[in-house]
Amino acid sequence: MTGSAEGEETVAELRIDARTEGPLGLLTLSGEGRLETIDTLRTEVRGLRAKGAKSLIVGVQSLGFVDSASMGVLLELQEDCVRDGGALVLHGVSVRLRRMLDGMGLSTRFQAVADEAAARALVSK
Repeated sequence: MTGSAEGEETVAELRIDARTEGPLGLLTLSGEGRLETIDTLRTEVRGLRAKGAKSLIVGVQSLGFVDSASMGVLLELQEDCVRDGGALVLHGVSVRLRRMLDGMGLSTRFQAVADEAAARALVSK
């Protein structure tokens, strides 16, 4: 949270760029993933899934912060994809996010690759 000039507090935003390409949902997340923003993420993904996305490729290189609630939503979304025969792949994982995943014992739960091209290759196998 940051204070404005008038002393008001504002919550950092999670910006989501989402689109589908056939059975593939592509998301780019930027800003901050916090408890206050997880419903927005769920809603975006439901929209992609309703359009036929079976697998999700999630770009996280522009996330400045991710809390445990946001990680929980990513795990939930991953389980939904796997249940339906798809996958969820993260790309652009920063050193900071990698440490967080390691610290939470989640680094082996997510498939993570360097970039979108590698994620597409992994999902297409």
